[in-house]
Amino acid sequence: MRQLILLLLMLSGVSLSFALCEGEVNMSLPAVSEGSGLLVEITMRSIPGTGIEYVGASPTVGTSTQESLADAAFVARGLSMRGEGCDLLVRVSDEDSPGGVEGPSAGAAFVLMAYSLLTGEEMGQDATITGAIGADGSVLPVGGLYEKALSAKMAGVGALVTPVQSVEEKLMLRGISGIDVYEVSNATEAIEFFFYGIVPEERPLDLGVEPMGNITPYGGEKAPGMEGIVAGMIDAEKDAAAQIEGQDVREYFEAMAAQHEELERLGYEYAAANGAFLTGISASAIAEVGEPDIAAKRQEVQGCLDSLEEPDATTENYQWVMGGEAREMRARRNYEKYAEIEPETKDEEYLLVYQMGYSLAWCEAAKAMYAVEGEGGGEPVDGRELRLVAEGLLNYTDDYGEWAEYAQAGQELYDEGKYAGAIYELEFAKSMVEGDGALEAGATDEDYALMMQNDSASVWGRVFRGHSEYMEKTGSHEDAYRMVVFSRNMDAVAAEVEGGVEPPSEPVQRGESLCLPAFVLLGALGVALYAGSAKKLIME
Repeated sequence: MRQLILLLLMLSGVSLSFALCEGEVNMSLPAVSEGSGLLVEITMRSIPGTGIEYVGASPTVGTSTQESLADAAFVARGLSMRGEGCDLLVRVSDEDSPGGVEGPSAGAAFVLMAYSLLTGEEMGQDATITGAIGADGSVLPVGGLYEKALSAKMAGVGALVTPVQSVEEKLMLRGISGIDVYEVSNATEAIEFFFYGIVPEERPLDLGVEPMGNITPYGGEKAPGMEGIVAGMIDAEKDAAAQIEGQDVREYFEAMAAQHEELERLGYEYAAANGAFLTGISASAIAEVGEPDIAAKRQEVQGCLDSLEEPDATTENYQWVMGGEAREMRARRNYEKYAEIEPETKDEEYLLVYQMGYSLAWCEAAKAMYAVEGEGGGEPVDGRELRLVAEGLLNYTDDYGEWAEYAQAGQELYDEGKYAGAIYELEFAKSMVEGDGALEAGATDEDYALMMQNDSASVWGRVFRGHSEYMEKTGSHEDAYRMVVFSRNMDAVAAEVEGGVEPPSEPVQRGESLCLPAFVLLGALGVALYAGSAKKLIME
C-alpha cells in the first residue's frame, strides 16, 4: 500500500521569503492520481506586474486549475486589501503524474499562498488543505477526501482542512486516526486557522436528508429497459443500508433510498440510478468501517466478473451493450488495480474495500445492461458497422481537456474490439467538448430550449434528455446543456448504426493524442472517469 500512495515521505510545510511583490511560498497539497492519494508540491511566486495570474506545470495543467487560481487571487486580494500590482505565478511539479494536472481543488490553497505573499505573513500550522474556491470566498466541495486524508496522514501531516463534508464523507473520515480533520466553509476560516491558529468550529454530524424541493414530473419518453436497471440499483442500495449497525446512520441511508425511489417515480431515472449507485457504495463501505473484510470483498467482485455474459448485439439491445461494455471494463480495471495490494493498516483495508465496492457496483451495472434484450429480440447488428461508427469518432480532436479520460477509454475499448462501448465513451467526450464550446460561445436559454424541443429516439438519447431536464430544474444549467448535446448526438449515432455502413479494410490505429487517462468517480451510467495505464493527477 505504501507503493500505492507513491511512498510519500515528504511533510506538509510552508517556507516563505517576502518582499514587496517579490516572494515565494511552497505548499504540499493532497491530490488523487489513479484513485490513490498523494501529495504534490506547489510553488507560488509574486512579481511586480499588472495583477495577472498564471499556472505553469510540467506536465501541463487544465483550464479548471487556471480558473481556480484566478478566483483565488481575486479573493486573496480582497481579503488582504493589497496586491493589485503583483502578478502571481504558480508552478506545479509532479514527476509521478506525467498525464497532466486537472481540477479545482487547489483553489483554497491558492488563496492561502497568495494571502501569505501579499501580506508577508507566514502560515504556522502543520497542515494541508483541499477545496475549490468560489469568487465569493466560499470553499467548495471536491472529491477523494478519504484518499487525500490517508495520504496526508502517511506523509506525517498533522491536519487536513476540507470543505464542509457530506454525511457520507464525514462517516468515512471519522474512521481515520492519526490526523486531525477540520472543515471550513470560506476562505476567512481557512486563513484564521493557517495564520492565526484559530481552530474551525466543529460541525456535528447531521443525518437529516435535504428535501428534493418541488420538482415537477418528467414528461418526456423514457427508455425501455431503464426501469428495471434503476430498481436493481435501488434494491442494492437498500441492501447495503440494511447492513449498517447504527440505527441513526441506517435510517439516513434508508431515507436516501426513498428519495431515489421518488426521483424514479417522477421519471428522472438517471438521477435516481446515479444517486442509488453512489450512495449504495458509501453505505456498503460504512457498514464495514469497523472490520473491513477485503478478502471477502475481492471474492464477491471476482464472482460477479466471472458471471458476466455479454450478449450478441442486435438492433434491440446494442445500445445497452454499449453501456455494459464500458462498465465491465471499469469493473475489471479497478479490480485488477487493487486485487494484489496487501494492506498494512486498517485504514488501507477500508480504502481497498471501498474501491472494491466500485468494482462490484460497475460489474452489477454491466450485468443489468447486458440482460436488457428489448422487444422481439431484433436483428443482429454487424460488428463492422459498429467499428466504422467508432472510427468516425476517433481522433475527433487532440485536445479533449478535462474530458480526455473518456476519449482514452473509448480508444482502449476500440483496441479491444469492443466497438459499442467505444462509441459510447468517444461520443461522450466529443459531446462534452461540443457543449463546452457552445457555452463559451454564449449559448442561451433559447438554444437549450430548442435542443430540448422534441423527444429523443435512442436509448441513451432518452436517458440523458431526461437527466438534462432534471439538472436544469435543479439549477445545474451548464451540465444540463452538456447532457442534451450528448442526448442529441446519441440519437444521431443510433440512426447511423441502424442505417448500415460499409467498413474500411483496416482498423484505425491508436492515436498519440489519446494517451491521457485518469481516475475520478462521477456516477453510475456514464459520467465516470477511471484509471488508465499512464498517470494523470486529478486535483479534484
